[in-house]
Amino acid sequence: AQRPDVSNEQKRDIAFQLLEDGAKEEAVAVFMRLAETESAMGANVEQLLHLWGPRPPAAGIEWLAERARTAPARDRWRWLQRLFEAGSHQEVVELVEAEHPQGPLPDFNMLETYVYALQKLGRNSQVEQVLDANVRADASVASLRLLARLAQAMEARQASIRAFELLLHRAPEDAEAHRFLGFATYFQGKHELAEQHLKTYLHHQPDDTDALFHYAEVLRHQGHHGAARSFYHRAAKNLREIRDGSLAHAVLEAQLLDRLGKHEQAFDLFTHLLQRHPRNAGLRAEFASLLMDNRRFDAAAALLQEGDATR
Repeated sequence: AQRPDVSNEQKRDIAFQLLEDGAKEEAVAVFMRLAETESAMGANVEQLLHLWGPRPPAAGIEWLAERARTAPARDRWRWLQRLFEAGSHQEVVELVEAEHPQGPLPDFNMLETYVYALQKLGRNSQVEQVLDANVRADASVASLRLLARLAQAMEARQASIRAFELLLHRAPEDAEAHRFLGFATYFQGKHELAEQHLKTYLHHQPDDTDALFHYAEVLRHQGHHGAARSFYHRAAKNLREIRDGSLAHAVLEAQLLDRLGKHEQAFDLFTHLLQRHPRNAGLRAEFASLLMDNRRFDAAAALLQEGDATR
């Protein structure tokens, strides 16, 4: 397979024949030589990764790391992604930090692979810092949207809020930013801000059931009960049309029943859901919260104690 007059296709045939003959190491050596000039998505690279399995040997990891070090800048992230997929998260982090010891990363794909590697290593505070630095450095709407979505996926709360705020500064009518910030400010208890964001969002997307419900919640918290009731009704109408059987929508249905004065029906639905999902702590907490809202404190306490017993 090393003769200069043998074509690459013939070398591949030889490698596959070696595999059939049980000479895996020799076949790997041939595929490695064939892959030396390929991109990260090359056929021989794919074959090597298949032969190495989900956790390549040390020699395989070093080969991938070397390819990442020496690859053209536009292709480097693909080799880093190969390393990430091989479980070599520490190597990914070290390679990126060696190339970019300070400041934001210029390539979004590299950034995405890097922060996921940091997360795998348990360095979550650094994930937030890295994303925030990139958000502060990037001014384009398209890039800010990508960064905001990545920060959301990484549960990097402050970075995602900052990204959507900057996005909204550059695109004041952006529906996605208004929706995210509406929910974020609602959960922060900033009801006036939440009202502004969700009102603008619903102007663009009037049939978003979750947004309708949370907008009604904001209005209720501010004492606008009549207006809130109108939006609860709209959310309930939408929910009846969806009927997808999901747990999230069943919980929302129970909450809407309660907000529209059908308290016993809401309690019955929550009880039914808990019978089906007795170990779902979030569901139990939602039911307990509803009971406390209705001043059924003993029932809420008993429900939470029962949850402790099922763990």
